[in-house]
Amino acid sequence: LGNLEEIFNPFAHAFISDVSNRYGSVIKINGFLGDIQLLVSDTKALTHVLVKDGAFWESDDFTVALGAVTFGPGFFGTIGAPHQRQRKQFMPVFTAANLRTFFPTFEQLTLMFQDRLRGLIARDGSATKVDIMPYATRLSLELIGVIAFGHSFDAAADGGKDEYSESLARVFPTVSKMQRWAPLLPIFRKLFSPEFCRRLVEMSPFKPIHEYKNIVDTVHRNSVDIMQRAKALALSSSNAHGEDKNATSALRQVIEANAKRDDSDRSSDAELYAQINSILFAGTEAGAVTVARILLTLAENPKVQETLRRELSEAGQLDHDKLMALPYLDAIYKETMRLYPPVWVTYRQAYTDCVLPLGRPVLRTDGIEVDNVFVPKNTVCLVNIVGANRDPLTWGADAQDWRPERWLSPLPDSVAKAQVPSLYANTLSFAAGTRGCIGHKFAHIATKTVIAHLVSEFSFTITDRRILWKSGTIVSPCIDPAGPPSLPLLVTRVEKE
Repeated sequence: LGNLEEIFNPFAHAFISDVSNRYGSVIKINGFLGDIQLLVSDTKALTHVLVKDGAFWESDDFTVALGAVTFGPGFFGTIGAPHQRQRKQFMPVFTAANLRTFFPTFEQLTLMFQDRLRGLIARDGSATKVDIMPYATRLSLELIGVIAFGHSFDAAADGGKDEYSESLARVFPTVSKMQRWAPLLPIFRKLFSPEFCRRLVEMSPFKPIHEYKNIVDTVHRNSVDIMQRAKALALSSSNAHGEDKNATSALRQVIEANAKRDDSDRSSDAELYAQINSILFAGTEAGAVTVARILLTLAENPKVQETLRRELSEAGQLDHDKLMALPYLDAIYKETMRLYPPVWVTYRQAYTDCVLPLGRPVLRTDGIEVDNVFVPKNTVCLVNIVGANRDPLTWGADAQDWRPERWLSPLPDSVAKAQVPSLYANTLSFAAGTRGCIGHKFAHIATKTVIAHLVSEFSFTITDRRILWKSGTIVSPCIDPAGPPSLPLLVTRVEKE
């Protein structure tokens, strides 16, 4: 198993930080049965992996196989031309201009969440302990569900439960139970038909495999329901719910555009089902964790929290443009995404032999300094997002510190010189290139809207409970590593002048 048990355990981020600090920007990782992988944070090398030579570096076999089995032939389950065709189809609905038209919906759903939270908080000015994570997850799910797909999970309601969202949340906890056999998944998919593989699963005595089968079945069944409803609205001459035709779900926009495409360029229903699953899965937990991380960091830094609250108060009524232009809110968001990206590592696989040029020479184990690395075909590269985001040679001696003020003045020249392949703020937090996060602009609006409304209404303070951060695809907070994501904070109402 090599280093796989250290990479795939609840505290893998500690291992990644440790080896990054010890060994630098290009590190050899031992994989399954002697397989050699690379953990890379060198920005010049990553520019080639993610952007310049992106056609030769795709998602690794395991990620593609898992995405295809779990969600279908969508963003995570395809590579090459099919992936790019689907991405091209969804790109227009995730532009800043299009998302701007949905801002009233972002705000309306956030205000509903704010009202739910207000109902939990004592009226006498005393603090109430609230577990932020379940509520942040429900809100994140509802924002994506309504805006992206025109589907309400009614997840903002107290005690609201939904089998689809619960199944999505169980994907990686269940996969982690099967991690020893994970490398076998791509092999089985290549050797056997889906029908035969399903039969093997049904015959297996291993309980987590049956749990995973149930998750896959639930996810597929619900995505079909969501898509069929959106398609019915898109093909009808009138909107049954009376919304403005120009401000309905992003999925409806995609369906209407898809119907006008040539047959060779049109997405199948199976691909659209998979996109629903992929976007909901990727966006819900990442959005919730980002909100939770910002609130915790503000609770740990009360002066910063008060400064932000003052900026929001002075700004008055917020519309989209005013919200996105608030400098201190923007600095807090950028600094949190730099230091604490929800995803610490993503994976790429070389589909041909290649040479990776390095921005900074590294020492090989034989003591020779090199400025490039030969990478054989099929080598897996672990894109070290957090390693690049916290590199002191790029960000300065305080790179490990959370300091929003760094964004209120010009960044050091070293940041520009690093030439980070980036979708946002010179960081790798949303990756880059042809497999970069398609919903990053959605995330900016959603997170800033939520934080602005919550900090205006409530004050957040840390409790005496120690918060642990558990690794998965998303690094999430918890009290007990064996339990669900959890972030208890003390919340009080803000007195209005």
